[in-house]
Amino acid sequence: MTGTSRPFDPIVAARTRGKYVGGGAIDAAPQQRERAHRPRGPPEDQCGDGDVDAYSIRRFCERHDISAAFFHKLRALGLGPVVMKVGTRTLISRESAAEWRRAREAETQQQEVNETPAHLR
Repeated sequence: MTGTSRPFDPIVAARTRGKYVGGGAIDAAPQQRERAHRPRGPPEDQCGDGDVDAYSIRRFCERHDISAAFFHKLRALGLGPVVMKVGTRTLISRESAAEWRRAREAETQQQEVNETPAHLR
């Protein structure tokens, strides 16, 4: 850095050599920060359950208070709801969700009957 009237700055020198040096005012400049990545997807619907004709897997799991992993486990066991493919999307119709709930309720009632002692039936 000979021939300049500026004082030697080790941060500037390191950056010109391609080395990262944390701190400094340049890192804090808001116009140089990259924007956070936001995943794209369909917009959140603002309607209630009565207006929805089909659920995405995520929405179905939220509405039925189960995890996506448990949903896929149920599907692998043949106990999940009937799904439909629309393009690349997997949807569950409102009717299929209601039928799935009825089947789970009936299965639970049957298990309770089987577990009840014979003298109480």
